[in-house]
Formats: sequence, structure tokens, C-alpha cells
Amino acid sequence: MRGLKSHKPLLIRRFSRSLPTYEEGAVVQKEMAAGLVACLVKAAGTAGFERALELGCGTGLLTRQVLDQCRVRQYVLNDLVPGCARIVPEIEARHPGV
Repeated sequence: MRGLKSHKPLLIRRFSRSLPTYEEGAVVQKEMAAGLVACLVKAAGTAGFERALELGCGTGLLTRQVLDQCRVRQYVLNDLVPGCARIVPEIEARHPGV
């Protein structure tokens, strides 16, 4: 894990720079998110989930898909990049009570 710590500032800088345009080019990530959400919906059925933790939430691409299709009572988002916090108000407005 020592190597990751030394690269953390570089990762934050690079991801911060790409945030405004990330979703335009994230074709594979969108497909993977859709597949993951389909698995979650199948696993949860109508019950949904009590809690969820998303590490590396980024622009909220996966977060929005999960909350659009699954009931989650408590959803915790985490990311290294401070700019990713901008998605939280959007998510809260779109999904009150999460």
C-alpha cells in the first residue's frame, strides 16, 4: 500500500482535472455500472438495501443508477477527490431521504 500513498496527490490532480468531462468518455464505465446495477436489482428484489457504501463515487455515474433502480435507506459516498462532493446535493435533491 505504500506505493498508493505516494501516488495519491497525482491521482487527485488527474481526476480533478477530468471531472467536468469524465462522463462524456466513460462508455465502458457506464456499461459496467449498468451491469452491476442489474445484479444489485436481481439480488435485492423488492426489499432493496438497508445500507450501501460506495468507494470512489467520482461523478456519481454509478450512484445515480443505483438510486434510480434500487431502494437504499442509507447511502454513504466516498472519494479521494474533493471536487466529487459536488454530486451530493444533486443526489439528495433527486433522492430525498437517502
